[in-house]
Amino acid sequence: MVEIVHESLIEAWCTLWRWLEESHEDSMFLEQLRAAARQWSAKKKDTGLLWTGEMAEELFRFRRRFKGELSEIVRAYSDAVESHLHRRARLKKLAAISGVGFLLLLLASAVVALIVISQAHQETAKNEKIARLAKAEAEQRLEDLQAKERARQLEAEKRALAESEVKAANTTIDQTKEQLALRNRELENALVQAEDQRRLAMEAQVEAERNERAAREAEERARKLLQREQERAEKLVNQLGSPVVEVLK
Repeated sequence: MVEIVHESLIEAWCTLWRWLEESHEDSMFLEQLRAAARQWSAKKKDTGLLWTGEMAEELFRFRRRFKGELSEIVRAYSDAVESHLHRRARLKKLAAISGVGFLLLLLASAVVALIVISQAHQETAKNEKIARLAKAEAEQRLEDLQAKERARQLEAEKRALAESEVKAANTTIDQTKEQLALRNRELENALVQAEDQRRLAMEAQVEAERNERAAREAEERARKLLQREQERAEKLVNQLGSPVVEVLK
């Protein structure tokens, strides 16, 4: 116990004045601490009532400089504040680590998605090339069919010419029998040749029609294949996300 003999000592003795100020501040803080501890204990030690931030820092500084005895509930409250801050620090550290791990996982997923989309584009380009080749082959077959059709028309013209020659030959009945027989043989030979040509022309027409159907079927298959591959590429783009697609573009 210290008894101040005169109040002037409070103003003249700087050290004593500082002690009194610190003691007053500590008394006020200690009263706040006790009130917080009682409220915390009354609320079944709710962690939401624990000090954080500047108040917690002030509590730690107070405990370092305070030399007196603290009640059990105040010590428990101070220890709970310290433990709570340590837990929050660990949780923040764990959250930071988890965030980095999630970013790495997201980056790996993005790389895999880019690879898948790139492979899909390559496959689509390959199928488009196959479709173009099939279309070119179909066009070539169509040109061949058209050439055969022109040949058939030429044969028909020849056959018509032969028939006209037969008609012209029929007008020469007044010729001698020998000449008529000779002409008849010539006409028969011409008819045989015309019939052979007509048969060949009909076979060429049938072949041309079959080739034309095959060309149309090949073109239709090529068109369906190209459409299916385009739909497949669009489906992959929709599933993997627009940001990744923008990167590829």
